[in-house]
Amino acid sequence: GKDGKFHEAMYNTFCQNRHHPTMNDMQGADDGQYHTYTTDWRTTLKKLPEVRDAQVVEHVGYHWIHDKEVPFADYLGNPLKKHGPDDYSVYWGAKATHWIDGKKVAENRLFVPAMAAQLNLGIWLPDWAGPADWQTSQVSFANVKIWQFDDPGDVRGVLVEDLKDNFDQEGKEVR
Repeated sequence: GKDGKFHEAMYNTFCQNRHHPTMNDMQGADDGQYHTYTTDWRTTLKKLPEVRDAQVVEHVGYHWIHDKEVPFADYLGNPLKKHGPDDYSVYWGAKATHWIDGKKVAENRLFVPAMAAQLNLGIWLPDWAGPADWQTSQVSFANVKIWQFDDPGDVRGVLVEDLKDNFDQEGKEVR
């Protein structure tokens, strides 16, 4: 919850400096028991028929817009896939759908990243930071599982040099 409203969950998608938060009822999952939270994060390829070879550069197997005349909203900084001469699609985040205990509670369709990112689970302070209206709050997580759908819009191996695991194989925090 945000603003100390623990009966609401915020599902937030970020793509560059744009984000789409949704606040949703926790469906009673704020009862101190374990619940199953599921997010399906899906990607796709979106055709960019106006983009030409002279407007892109290739780097680490992907193509990147380097012409400021191409509207940023068309690609949101995501890499492109080249199909042939002057034929490109952008790797695009299609949607992130969220469930609690098998019941759909939310869906983000705006600013969904196509590149893997950090997963953050936790309790929000009343605002981005600052004092909270409560003394103690606790949340526990168990059995976090992540798997790939291998969607056509999945981007792999980009901007990962500084991403490190926070926990070892036994679940102990790495410092």
